Amino acid sequence: MSEGSNRAGLTDTGLMLIRCVCSVVLVYHGAGKLFGWFDGTGFEQFASYVGTLDLPEPRIMAYAAAVSEFFAGLLLFLGVGGRWPALPMAATMIIAVVKVHPDKFAGPGGMEFPLALGVVLLGLTCTGPGNYTLMRLFK
Repeated sequence: MSEGSNRAGLTDTGLMLIRCVCSVVLVYHGAGKLFGWFDGTGFEQFASYVGTLDLPEPRIMAYAAAVSEFFAGLLLFLGVGGRWPALPMAATMIIAVVKVHPDKFAGPGGMEFPLALGVVLLGLTCTGPGNYTLMRLFK
């Protein structure tokens, strides 16, 4: 194996690990928002909370956030859809930083976690999922 192909394999492994960990976290939170799983609030309570954030069309925004976390998270985990599943989740995290956690960086209620996820997701939007994906498996 040449050094170039070894480096490419390590890059693909790194992208897969980043993609999968981000996806698991986001699917977990999306499932809580949509279905009330994992001690989540469920959609009605989440939509009510989004209504307090001074966002346009809060019910639609709540649905977009929960669906992007859950379903785009699943697509990202599998590497289906290339770089595009990461983009709506990155947007959701940016909105969380600006509207939910604007006053505190670290600790409970801080922006550091959604900020880190958002930046990682923007990075995955730029790089794509790498070669270790379901799409490559069936190509």
